[in-house]
Amino acid sequence: MKNTFSLLAALPLVSAFPAVLEQLQKREVFPTVPAPRFTTDRDNCGSHGKCTVFDAQDQLVNVQEGSGHEFRSPGAGDLRGQCPGLNAAANHAFLPRNGIATIQQTVDGLGAAYSMSPELGAALAAIAIAVSGDPVAGTWSIGSGYNGAVGLLGRPTGIVGTHSRYEGDASIVRGDAFMHGGNVGAFEMHRWERLYSLLGDEDNLTHDKVASQAYYTMQYSVENNPYYFSAPFSGLVAPDAHNFVVNFMSNHSADNMGGQLSRETLKSFFAVTGETGSFVHNRGQERIPDNWYKRPTSQPMNTVDTNVDTAVNDRMYPGIIKFGGNTGTVNSFTGVDLGDLTGGVFNGATLGEGNNLSCFFLRASQAGLVDAGSPVTGAVGAALNLLTKTLGPQAQALGCPELKSLNNNLFSDLHKRHILLIQNLNNLVPKSPISFKEQVDFSRPLAMSSSSMQPGTIEKPHPISSLSNTKWNTPEYKLPLPTLTFLLHLECEMETFRHIGQGPFGDRSTVIFKGGRFEGPRMRGEILPGGGDWEIVRDHEDQQTAYLNTRYNLVTHDGATIYLQTTGTRTGPKEILEKLGDDTSITADQFKMRLHLTFETGDPRYSFLNQMVAIASSGRVGSQVIYDAYEVL
Repeated sequence: MKNTFSLLAALPLVSAFPAVLEQLQKREVFPTVPAPRFTTDRDNCGSHGKCTVFDAQDQLVNVQEGSGHEFRSPGAGDLRGQCPGLNAAANHAFLPRNGIATIQQTVDGLGAAYSMSPELGAALAAIAIAVSGDPVAGTWSIGSGYNGAVGLLGRPTGIVGTHSRYEGDASIVRGDAFMHGGNVGAFEMHRWERLYSLLGDEDNLTHDKVASQAYYTMQYSVENNPYYFSAPFSGLVAPDAHNFVVNFMSNHSADNMGGQLSRETLKSFFAVTGETGSFVHNRGQERIPDNWYKRPTSQPMNTVDTNVDTAVNDRMYPGIIKFGGNTGTVNSFTGVDLGDLTGGVFNGATLGEGNNLSCFFLRASQAGLVDAGSPVTGAVGAALNLLTKTLGPQAQALGCPELKSLNNNLFSDLHKRHILLIQNLNNLVPKSPISFKEQVDFSRPLAMSSSSMQPGTIEKPHPISSLSNTKWNTPEYKLPLPTLTFLLHLECEMETFRHIGQGPFGDRSTVIFKGGRFEGPRMRGEILPGGGDWEIVRDHEDQQTAYLNTRYNLVTHDGATIYLQTTGTRTGPKEILEKLGDDTSITADQFKMRLHLTFETGDPRYSFLNQMVAIASSGRVGSQVIYDAYEVL
């Protein structure tokens, strides 16, 4: 067996879990991308062939008010996931706004929004249904799980729950699940900033430029994630998705039929505001720009095009396409031989030739994606039948050889332990937009303080002589008491809470902020709509604790943009906290809500915020959250 790694002792997860945590603390390495072996003259329509027509009536995607496709932020219960293109399509009702779609809705919606071919739309939807959806009802979710019609067969997970089966590591802007405590949706700013920088003076993201990003993201995973994993299908989705960005998000015109993907267009689709050094990612707010023209419907993006561009990119930067994984340490990638994996049907030397990569994409979907261990996809062959019906004709039309099965034993130990590792990380910390290294310990509930001290007082440190450890190295070293100085008062109006439910990290609810205002001695202004809170609630006897994780976009009266993130807890009697949204007579002294505030801004007038340590005493009155924030001196 050629170049096939042994996995029997590759990931000693349980016994070495402290070493796993140690891996997360190591210094981040940002890889150097070599010069490409060659460049191409592809326009933004890719290897399909240059787009040679422009028809404004055919290509305009009308998202104006009254069009039926106007932008609307996700509402309570609406599902969103990792893919900005899918999120934008749902936010504009090209896909159902609730984020749950059938194959036909996917084909129609993505064709109308992006000129995706019916074959590609059907393939992506069928695969999503097979690995994470409801094959009985024929639906799938662009985000997390939902209640399908599968009954005893299990609950559809949505594509958020398909790590290493549909979505995987080395995303264009999302971090690897292992690096974020099991969170598959963490937005990594270094990936975004590098992608954004590639546009250059031309203000255009091209296929050749995004090929560089695909190599960077893959190599970043190899050099930083000791458990990076690239499966036969998900290992193609990640580099293909890099091409999707250029193929589907470029704006076309009579002057530039091939399309231009400018900074403003890219930020709109990725829900990013601000400029270099002060970017803010606004989760769930992906939108199609006004006056945006898709690729011509006469030249749609199809399944073959997707993989041809990836094959070209892999020749420019060898290593973008690889199957295998790191084996417990960084830079330990060991690959699986494609001939061994497919029983000789495909081989690595010719994978980039002709339609071979597209054939592998389609055949691997049929042969290897349906996991018999999954309660949804392992039932009565419904998922496999769906794949065969949808993908089989496409593969036959391309003259693809039959692939009856994949030798998944080559991956089994690695894949099982990879998933087990992610699950263990999930059990340690709740899923959130911040990295694992930034998480606090949520394993123990925070009880109400038994201190009898009055609000506004500071307890002096106990004399060293009264402490149990008598071997302090510098007992004479005196530290100043901290001082609190008033920073600002803040009031923010919230939408209705969306109850996600009891997931792997606890009982999660989310809420989007409508906006509000803030004012203090050194700053005042407005809170923009679109931030929110992603909280986990845990009960402990008759007490309850909400672990808060909020984001705000602030704009000062003189035009500065400031990003505010808060973390903290809201703790008190369960019977009190469960009435907070309805009973406005509850006062702030009936529970405790304390926060740590972190500010970011590139405006020099407010740079003092970047170095500040700030805390807040907070409360809730109905749908309003209220802060009094203080700088710690």
